[in-house]
Amino acid sequence: MNQRIPDFLVCPCCRGRLLARTTEEGSGALEELVCPACGLGFAVLDHIPMMVPHDARTLPEAEAEAWRLKAKRLSGAAPRPNDEGNSQ
Repeated sequence: MNQRIPDFLVCPCCRGRLLARTTEEGSGALEELVCPACGLGFAVLDHIPMMVPHDARTLPEAEAEAWRLKAKRLSGAAPRPNDEGNSQ
């Protein structure tokens, strides 16, 4: 499930766009808002994003890089996994 994040809701540190991380179960509930630029994860509790920078989770470097790549793919700046070998 793709969660829609309002445009006015941005990272409090860098004002960058946020991506949604949902639960792995079938519910697809919003669990965290991730800032790929800062490498921070902001928890969502009872449908309320906790946007206090010092309470944010610092993403491990490998996870932060994966979110940066996902952000590039969503913006069209990087090829999608299925497009990499199929240039017709």
